[in-house]
Amino acid sequence: MKIFIIGGTTLSENDERFAEEMATLDAAMGHIGRDIVQRGHDLVACSPFEGSADFYAIGSAAKFLSGSDGACPVIEMHSPNDAGVTDEVRRLMGRTTARCFQPYAHPVAKGPNGEINWNNSWLLSQLAALDSCHAVVAIGGKMSGSANLLLTLATSKSKPIVPLPFLGGAAETSWIDLRFGLDDFLKERMASLSVLEGIGTVVQSVEELANNSMKRADGQPKRVFISYARSRPKEADFVEMTLRRRHFEVFRDERDFGAGRELSNEIKEHMERSNIFIAIWCNEYACSPWCFDELDAALQRQREDKTQIWILRVDDTRVVPPAARQLVTYPSTDRAQLEGNILRLIESSNL
Repeated sequence: MKIFIIGGTTLSENDERFAEEMATLDAAMGHIGRDIVQRGHDLVACSPFEGSADFYAIGSAAKFLSGSDGACPVIEMHSPNDAGVTDEVRRLMGRTTARCFQPYAHPVAKGPNGEINWNNSWLLSQLAALDSCHAVVAIGGKMSGSANLLLTLATSKSKPIVPLPFLGGAAETSWIDLRFGLDDFLKERMASLSVLEGIGTVVQSVEELANNSMKRADGQPKRVFISYARSRPKEADFVEMTLRRRHFEVFRDERDFGAGRELSNEIKEHMERSNIFIAIWCNEYACSPWCFDELDAALQRQREDKTQIWILRVDDTRVVPPAARQLVTYPSTDRAQLEGNILRLIESSNL
């Protein structure tokens, strides 16, 4: 597996806490860089300069690999094709054997006067590294730098990400955004990832996230259609939020189609694209011909083995359609029950 390192310092050199931050970055990424190659993975990095997370990870990985005399993991470097950068890369790699080092020199971007645009040049290399990797570890990184953009792109590409929040910055923002999905899978290990003392669990966490991602990679995106009574949207709002936090695509008429329009063709199209149909069953739902049409279409798709149906009962109203009465329904009269049922259904469905 190829693991890409993103991040670096978050403070300016004039900040009195800068030296302490550098020491923490050194300790964390030195440990992680060594663990990556020691556990047989390739390290993907870009910057050979001090202050980047890459610098410390590369240094410790290169030191570990310097004594390798057989097959070995690879340090894969993506950087601008510039003599000064190349010299720094070679210096950092030290005595690492050539077979354990794979450099990629990317074209430099230039401005209107022919001068090198370093921001764009580094971004080009970083994007290539992101495309090459299977998973990401992030620490620190200034919000005004490229780390924030790269982590957003990694999330959109469904790359497994382990962001370490204890230096703040872009990695902490990613941690906040991803914490619900990470907590569902990593559970008690989440606490250890939030502090420097838990750094020894990082690569194992990446492995587990990547393995879980591969198990779910059946070619089908995680798409959910929520069917609910338009006069009672609050439970649907909560279900949508819970699913989106776990990177599901969610379709519902009020959000995606526009309320009050003739939507039958659009609804059918979006139901065809979804592999889960959630009915928010309640008194208002039972009184809605519109909801019955959606449920009837979902039952037909279920008979064709094209979708799963989850019926969440948010009040005591009996389920009316005969075919739906044969399905398991899930009492969900408050938010705790709603979330608990959704998480159990996700886990049991291997989604």
